[in-house]
Amino acid sequence: MDWRALLLPREKPVAVGLIGLGSFGLSFLRQSLHVPGMSVVALCDADGEGGLAAAEAAGLPRPTICETATAAQRSLEQEKLPLLVDGTELPFAMLDAVVEASGAPEAGARHGEAALRNGCHLVLVNKETACTAGPALAAMARANGLVYSMADGDQPAMVLEMVQWARVLGLDVVCAGKAGEANVPAAEVAAGGSSSVSSAGDSLAATVRSRSERIPLQQRVRVPDIAEMAIVINETGFGWNSPGLFGPAMHYAEMASILRHVDDGGLLNSTPTVEIANLITHPRAPSMAGGVFIVIRAREGDDWSQLSPKRHLMSPDGRHILLWRPYHLLGLETPLSVLAAVRLGVPTSGRSVEHRVDVVARTEVPFHAGQILSMDKAHCVQDLKAELAAPQSDGPDTCVPYYVAAGHSMLRDVPAGRHLQWRDVDIPSDSSLRRLR
Repeated sequence: MDWRALLLPREKPVAVGLIGLGSFGLSFLRQSLHVPGMSVVALCDADGEGGLAAAEAAGLPRPTICETATAAQRSLEQEKLPLLVDGTELPFAMLDAVVEASGAPEAGARHGEAALRNGCHLVLVNKETACTAGPALAAMARANGLVYSMADGDQPAMVLEMVQWARVLGLDVVCAGKAGEANVPAAEVAAGGSSSVSSAGDSLAATVRSRSERIPLQQRVRVPDIAEMAIVINETGFGWNSPGLFGPAMHYAEMASILRHVDDGGLLNSTPTVEIANLITHPRAPSMAGGVFIVIRAREGDDWSQLSPKRHLMSPDGRHILLWRPYHLLGLETPLSVLAAVRLGVPTSGRSVEHRVDVVARTEVPFHAGQILSMDKAHCVQDLKAELAAPQSDGPDTCVPYYVAAGHSMLRDVPAGRHLQWRDVDIPSDSSLRRLR
């Protein structure tokens, strides 16, 4: 596809507001300086000093700190870059699109609503908000003739683009997912007694399962992994094989054999599904670099024998092929999502967002009234496990989403092994996440 012909040659540059100047936001900001036809004209970060430092790191003139949309608009009229600490005060009237990269679940919901209500397309990096309120924000965008899109360069959009490409070609996708963080050195695998070759009569699937289960599940599948796969499910309608996923530890060459249905010799009880792949690494060998993948299956009558000489990563029977994208470029690719939304009126992550799954929270130890569900930078609330669950109508005795509960205090004692419910947690009545549910 000729992206330049589709997106770039226009008279008026696309004006973008950027919320969140962490590593992702900064990578987008830096790259935007080299993208013709697009300009970041307003910045926002809850940490004003951090925002100033990020602008300096990007090589921009020192922004003007503004508290209101009126002040920000005045700054723009004077050809100065405004920096706000409240994303709902961006000068939306002067923007075409907003990139939300704050990583804060509640703030992301407020910012997304504000952008869409004020006529701006929304490109969401914030997986925490997307897996919780993405379907509602997508519906709001459609109702207002706007685009809601996940951000190119981040894994949910990358997976979705691979799935869309495969579907257009009529390919049968049985599994889609991303690289996990628990890359396992090959020396450790050998020391543990399980190699890539099944032994003692075990099937490859049994060998991989045994090998994987020696690694704690919370290392194989992290909370952000669950959130990102929920986003993929809400767009594709794919299923999941277990509430916490499995995250098998595999060699590249094993993936097409393992990430397929059990009837074909794999680990999946149903297809199509999502999963996390933790790769066994070798010194100096390339990694998947936070990339994404799909596994496709030959349909009855398909002949893929002509592909074998190309050294694709295929199952031994030649019926399944791993297709992978071994890179994860963060905000460097996000301009594509912005330009596609504004120039073409289409999301790069798909148009079919529906509420098909929730990320919920299961207690691993007893929790007590008054306890704060503090979430760390890795999205973890200690002793609280994130899981995928079919959606329920929100009510006092139904599951409260993980990112709605995180950061708030417990109202009641809850035993170990139970999902948190809405009545268990003190959720503010003015919560945007709660309202968007």
